[in-house]
Amino acid sequence: VEENFDSLLIPSDHVSRRPSDTYYVNANHVLRTHTTAHLRSQLLAGDFYLVAGDVYRRDAVDASHFPVFHQVD
Repeated sequence: VEENFDSLLIPSDHVSRRPSDTYYVNANHVLRTHTTAHLRSQLLAGDFYLVAGDVYRRDAVDASHFPVFHQVD
């Protein structure tokens, strides 16, 4: 939760924190919903990196969404 939301200053009442949108393991741990959390320290330092990885969201399956997909930042 800290790396995925708090360190990115995502408000505690933001829709992305809802259990209906995020896979919570417990109160303090979630499956990664985006790769941005891994870029935070590099962006603050002014460096540039390419980060690709699996991300997990509770999206309804349709033509543009799937619950498990890859993201590149």
